Amino acid sequence: MKDDLGRAVLYMVFAVALIPLLNASAKYLTADYPIVEIVWARYAGHFV
Repeated sequence: MKDDLGRAVLYMVFAVALIPLLNASAKYLTADYPIVEIVWARYAGHFV
């Protein structure tokens, strides 16, 4: 049971860190790629 709690906390920390990184990378890529392509790649990755 304790192992599950530690794993849950680790996943939550990972998720909280990942969301701003996804947003920052999308903003960074808009300088080189069209917005439609960035959005397509992001949601295609979520779908997979």
